[in-house]
Amino acid sequence: MVRERGSGVTPPIVVELLKNAVSEKSMLAVSKSTGLGLAAIGRYLKGVGEPTTATLQKLSDYFGVTVAQLRGEFESNDMDLIEKIFIEIADEMRADLLKKNPSLTKQDYSVWLDIKPGIIIKIRDRLNINRMARSDTQVVTSDASPNKND
Repeated sequence: MVRERGSGVTPPIVVELLKNAVSEKSMLAVSKSTGLGLAAIGRYLKGVGEPTTATLQKLSDYFGVTVAQLRGEFESNDMDLIEKIFIEIADEMRADLLKKNPSLTKQDYSVWLDIKPGIIIKIRDRLNINRMARSDTQVVTSDASPNKND
């Protein structure tokens, strides 16, 4: 099955990264930095159209992530990164909670510290389940021309 230009859905992580980049800079600045047209960025912001491999490569260079990560595929070393990010977010949330409620003691939020490892395990399990589900339903595209960008 050959994928037509503009068909499919933009991976959610691409939409999210682009939204953040456009809100921090501008659509024009992101367009110039990535080499993508304004229309393409507009479509991807709406989640319309699956980016080609060449486009994903441009975005991966811009965002400093892998093409696989932009596709939503997690590698084993990504799990460590996800765990690190989760711990950072959890610690930031705990600090915010303490700022808003200075009378809280360590005992008041110790339950959070106790469940943090369990949450990390559940995140890892879900990512593995999602990765397996994607590989079961992945559609293989064919392209007779090896030099043509996907």
